[in-house]
Amino acid sequence: MAYPLAVDIGSGVTKLAWYSDPTKKKVEVADFPTAAAEFPGGVADDIYDPDAYGLVSYNGTLWAVGDETGSLFRPNQRVNSLSGSWAGSPGWTAILYAAIARAFPDGGAFEVLLSTGLPQAVYGAHRKAILDHLNCKHQFMVGKREYEVTMQANVMPQALAALLHEATGNAEVMNYQSAVVDIGTYTTGYAVLHNGRLQNWRSNGIEVGVSALTQALARWLDDEKGLKVDPAIMPEVMRSRSVMFRDERLDLTEIIGQLATQVAKPIEEALIAAWDHGANDIARVFISGGGAPLFEPAITRIVPHARLSADPGYAVVRGLLTFLD
Repeated sequence: MAYPLAVDIGSGVTKLAWYSDPTKKKVEVADFPTAAAEFPGGVADDIYDPDAYGLVSYNGTLWAVGDETGSLFRPNQRVNSLSGSWAGSPGWTAILYAAIARAFPDGGAFEVLLSTGLPQAVYGAHRKAILDHLNCKHQFMVGKREYEVTMQANVMPQALAALLHEATGNAEVMNYQSAVVDIGTYTTGYAVLHNGRLQNWRSNGIEVGVSALTQALARWLDDEKGLKVDPAIMPEVMRSRSVMFRDERLDLTEIIGQLATQVAKPIEEALIAAWDHGANDIARVFISGGGAPLFEPAITRIVPHARLSADPGYAVVRGLLTFLD
C-alpha cells in the first residue's frame, strides 16, 4: 500500500499534509522553514542528534534542514531557495526527505504516493525533470532512522493546488471560471481555471512575497523608531503585527497595511496585465498563501470580489493532498 503525502516546498516555508488514519478522515498538517545547508566533510558526533528531523544524510552527503540550519549555519552558508535550479536540487531533496520523516517518523521501507507543487512561473520547464527525479526508490537517513521509500509522484502548479482545495467544498469552482493569487514568502503565483482547465496565458508568477514586506517593516522600525529587530524574530512580529519597543508593545497593524500597499505594486501590475477589467469575467477569485491576510487589502483594491481562501496558509498543501483522493 502506498501512503498519500502532500509536500509543498515553498521558497520560505515547507508544508506537508497526510492522513493520520486509514479511513482518510483526519488530515494532519505541519510546516518548517525552507532552509538547508550541507556539512562539509560530515559532522562531529557531539552535535549529531539521533532523533533530529532536521539532519538528513543521503548519497554520502549530510544536510541540516529547517530549524537545524538556523542553529548551525550562517545565512550566507545556506543554499539559495530562489534560484531557477532549486527544485530537484540536492538541498531541495534533503528538505523533501525531512518532510517524509515528519509524516512517517518510524523509518523503514514503504511506498509513498507523493503530490508536490512548483511555482506557476517554472512549472512547465521543470515538471518532467522533477517527476524523473522523484519516481524511483530513495534511500536516506533522518537522524539515525533509515528509510527506503519508493515514490509515485505527481507535480502540479502550487496556485492550481490552492484552487483544488477550494473545490473540495464547492464544486462550482471547477465548473466556472475561477482564479487564485497565492502569496508565499518570496514569490506570488496566480492562476485561472476555466471549466476545470488551467488557462496558462492568464497564469504566471512574480518574485514578490512576504519577505519584501518583512524587509520594508524592518527598515521602517530602524528609520522611524531606531529599533533594530533580530531577523530571526521578524516572522513573529509579522504574525502578531506588534513588537516590543522599550517597555511597551507597539501595534504595527496600520503601518504594515500601508507598507503592504507599497510592496504589492508589482503584484497589482502583473494582475492588471493578465486579468483585464478587474477580473470581472472571473466568477471567483481566492487569495491564498501565508501572505494572504497581509496582502488582502491590496489585492481587493484591484479585484474587489477577491476573498481569502479557506485556511489560506495551508490551501496549497491541502489541495495537493486532495488531488491524491
